[in-house]
Amino acid sequence: FQAASISKPVTALGAMTMVADGSLSLDADLNQAIAGWTPSAKITLRQLLSHSAGLGVSGFSGYRAGLVMPTPLQVLNGEAPANSRKVTLEGEPGVAFNYSGGGYVVAQTLMAQTTSKPFSALMTERVLAPLGMTESTFDQPLRADWQLRAASGHQGGRVIDGRAYVYPELAAAGLWTTPRDLGKVAVDIQNALVGDRWRVASRPIAQQMMTPQIGGWGLGFGLETRSGQAIFQHFGLNEGFETSLVASVPTPDLTGPNYVIVVMTNGQGGSNLAAGMTRAIAREYQWAAYAPKTVREVKLSQAALAQYEGLYQAGERTLAFEMVGSVLHLRDGNWRRAPMLATSRASFAIMNRTQSVQFRKTNTSAPMVASMNDAGTTSQLTRLEQPFSSLAGRAPLLRGSMNNWGETTPFVQTSDDIWILNVQLQPGSYEFKIGTADWSGLNLGARLGVDSPLGAGSVDIVPMGENLKLTISRAGVYRFTLDAKDQRRAKLTFEMAPS
Repeated sequence: FQAASISKPVTALGAMTMVADGSLSLDADLNQAIAGWTPSAKITLRQLLSHSAGLGVSGFSGYRAGLVMPTPLQVLNGEAPANSRKVTLEGEPGVAFNYSGGGYVVAQTLMAQTTSKPFSALMTERVLAPLGMTESTFDQPLRADWQLRAASGHQGGRVIDGRAYVYPELAAAGLWTTPRDLGKVAVDIQNALVGDRWRVASRPIAQQMMTPQIGGWGLGFGLETRSGQAIFQHFGLNEGFETSLVASVPTPDLTGPNYVIVVMTNGQGGSNLAAGMTRAIAREYQWAAYAPKTVREVKLSQAALAQYEGLYQAGERTLAFEMVGSVLHLRDGNWRRAPMLATSRASFAIMNRTQSVQFRKTNTSAPMVASMNDAGTTSQLTRLEQPFSSLAGRAPLLRGSMNNWGETTPFVQTSDDIWILNVQLQPGSYEFKIGTADWSGLNLGARLGVDSPLGAGSVDIVPMGENLKLTISRAGVYRFTLDAKDQRRAKLTFEMAPS
């Protein structure tokens, strides 16, 4: 299977072996270190591995089989035949977490140039071979003999063109592997943390990777505490492949079992399957961090659910609760949604989360309050008294996702309720979100009415999870028009821009 973004922590482990032997430094200035590309600011390997270098391009769309592949430097510079934007600074390095697949292509290029070796061969030498990952490779495209053993990616229940897209952005998305092989990376880190039987990740390497950086992310892995247990994890999403790796950090007293769960799927929607399988395995093996909760659902009418819709805030934290169909959803500050199950008229469990919420009013004229409980920590958020989907002077934004278009781009207002945005696009598929800077209305595919006058076969816009997926057949300047007269369901029209 394609590991997709779980390629990143495997790459991080390879980079850390180079730090350990002195080939690379975690904190040296890399501004002039890469021949053919520079960020024009001081960035470090530590920042690249922890997504805090301020670089853009969160992810990559891949290339259909048979197309000419860009080199890593062409990807970094946004030069043809690359289908992604130039990797540039979008924020000050070392200040904030900003997930960047582009940053990992920088690391890929740095590692290859430093050793004068192809990145795939370097990773085989430093990580895959020592860990016995014999069913794993960073070769893109796959050799013919490997293709016989490779799964075919699926979208909408159909095999994608060419069976799998090619990802020359190897460090960010290029690993082919199996769940058993991929689990060896996490096990080696666990073994190194307890000083026992490690093959690649020595104890200093493992400790560095498990140390929270800016935003709480480690070096390569996301770090989290669930049910009082420290975990490290990463998830992946390539065209037609969705993957999940979660693992426990050994306890300081080295008591209790350690866990690694890897689920790899070759189909759109596989992340939901992976989450369900992870809960089932955790229940069977009594891993409290991911064990499912049992709740008794109380059926409420749509009117009863809709009374809780709105944007809620406490300090700098903002959450939204919105109806999608007949189900109330939580939407957090990264435009991610999670469905909610009512456990009483005012209390809800949140699916696939450790959170629950209870709504209340102190009196009829007071604003609604949401009490959020997250693994025992409770916070109070107050609803802002403004129409949920009203723009109210706030510009709608278009933001790329896995098929990143670079920086967030604001629409231009042309009348009270009409906003437009023109974008130069090449043939291919893109995923995007539309929202406002404070995470309020107009988000996303399931809620947004879509129309296109271009005709069948020229363009296709469909909801894809929380995103809208756009597929076009010819290059040109395209116009997004957002009609927000209906505050509850804005309409998006997509067409060729007038010449």
